[in-house]
Amino acid sequence: MYINTKGKECFGEFAGVSSFSNGFACVKKDNGMWTFINTKGEECFGEFEYAGSFYDGYACIQKANGKYTFINTKGKECFGEFDAATRFENGFANVKKDWQMYINTQGKECLSEISKDEEKRHKFQRFYFPIISDTNWLKLGYLNQVYLLKSTIIETVKQVAYSMTYDLTKKGYSNDYISEQVNDYLNTAREAIELRKKYFREIQHKEQKNKEELQQISKKIKEFKF
Repeated sequence: MYINTKGKECFGEFAGVSSFSNGFACVKKDNGMWTFINTKGEECFGEFEYAGSFYDGYACIQKANGKYTFINTKGKECFGEFDAATRFENGFANVKKDWQMYINTQGKECLSEISKDEEKRHKFQRFYFPIISDTNWLKLGYLNQVYLLKSTIIETVKQVAYSMTYDLTKKGYSNDYISEQVNDYLNTAREAIELRKKYFREIQHKEQKNKEELQQISKKIKEFKF
């Protein structure tokens, strides 16, 4: 249920709702399907197995075939289909196709240097895109943010390592085995963080280069004479 700024109920009742974003909200209907409504309460874009809110101009949806894709604010599908996907945040979304990766708002694959390296890809995925299994301490889905404070990352890694130690101890594994697993996890986390830092340093370098080139163009225009 939604209310306006005067406290009046609007648009009727739904089985589930989200906040408005980019002029739309995703709502769950009584038939279990999801759709979008605009600020007039009108349904838009059809029905979906699942729908998420719009971020950076795109919303993640799940189609009838089980695949995920994105739609823009006109309801047009973008970037193809994926086995799994998250919403866009700060210009990037996590998706899974042949492997897990980032895409930007142009649908271009990012972190390609990791994706093409089997060993690096395995380590990156293990830290950032763990599979939900009976080893619950590997549930790190909330680390799939593009930007995290260094202190937040360090604290999260420590918490997971402590949880891993407790979990393996409870299952009766030897201290040597636990130590080996924890050290392997810490090394994986460290390498994954370094890979991501390298990637964003490259982005910052490209942005700075583009800025300098535009400044040079602007300077030439200002100096134009005849």
